[in-house]
Amino acid sequence: MDVILVSEYFSSIPFISRMTDVLLNVPFRIHVDYICYTPEEFSRLSETSAIVKEALEGPVIALV
Repeated sequence: MDVILVSEYFSSIPFISRMTDVLLNVPFRIHVDYICYTPEEFSRLSETSAIVKEALEGPVIALV
C-alpha cells in the first residue's frame, strides 16, 4: 500500500529521511510505503507528478 502524507512536520526533515521517520513512529500490520511531502511540495507536484496526479484521482482519506 502506498500512502501520501502531507504535513508541515516534514519541513525540517530531509526528503530521503521522512519515510524512515514515519515507519519508526507509525506501526502498521502490512507493508506501507509512505511518500511524505510538505504542503508546498505536494501543491507543486500535483501539477507535474504522474504519481500524485493518479493518487488525486482515486479515493482520498484525510486525517487531521
